[in-house]
Amino acid sequence: MRRFKDERIKKGITQKELADFLQVSQQSISKYENGMREPDYETLIKMASFYDVSVDYLLGLTNVNNTHKHSQQNLDKKFQRVINYYNRLNIENQDYILGEMIRLYRQQEENVDRKKDTG
Repeated sequence: MRRFKDERIKKGITQKELADFLQVSQQSISKYENGMREPDYETLIKMASFYDVSVDYLLGLTNVNNTHKHSQQNLDKKFQRVINYYNRLNIENQDYILGEMIRLYRQQEENVDRKKDTG
């Protein structure tokens, strides 16, 4: 399917990076993009979510893209890599990372508030 490849290129990621995210082989991605194979239902939904488009758009059933103002398509490559690695972690490590992110965010907000109070 042509849109599979177009959306991947828009994201600036390789077939391997997409395959890792979707937990399929790079060869599967190549076959999807060349129309030699179709993704299963679950993979298709993951792709649509990752690209922030509808399944219908990916399948060419509509030309309405359905992207949001702050869609994932606008995220930089660094953030996409973070998501990719996060998804490779087991649930315990994902929970740990999420907890650390929340802790760092709260710490940052406290520092901002202190600066406002003293500044």
